[in-house]
Amino acid sequence: MTTEVATKKCPKCGKVKPRNQFYKNRQKADGLEQYCRDCSKAYRATVRNPEVARQGIKRWIERNPEKVLAIQQERRRLIRENFVEDVSPEEVYRRSNGLCGLCGHPVAFNRMVIDHIVPIKRGGKHSYENTQAAHKLCNLRKGVYHGPVE
Repeated sequence: MTTEVATKKCPKCGKVKPRNQFYKNRQKADGLEQYCRDCSKAYRATVRNPEVARQGIKRWIERNPEKVLAIQQERRRLIRENFVEDVSPEEVYRRSNGLCGLCGHPVAFNRMVIDHIVPIKRGGKHSYENTQAAHKLCNLRKGVYHGPVE
């Protein structure tokens, strides 16, 4: 018969706490998250804070100018290679009836981004047939790994 340990040490803060101070996670061997609730909450507060996220991205961009340039050049190359026609944001918005093609909710024109249904990185074309209006956040959540491979 195994006895369950009544406490656990959080590697983030180094404190030994009762098991009920850790979130449950069935995928972990002990059935609990690695960090205590306090450390988890503090981490999520910084990660979900848009200003903190912006500062982190800005720092990464400043520290990695060569990577930023390579990413921008690769994107431009893919658009050139997959270019079919000029895509007007006004026309994409009109064709989408002012609705986000990803979540279906209304999107204001000045807050809209053009989403490539099949991402250019995955072989999609830069054309009206492959574009739709989207919220920026919806498009970021989608990422480049969704949509069929062409």
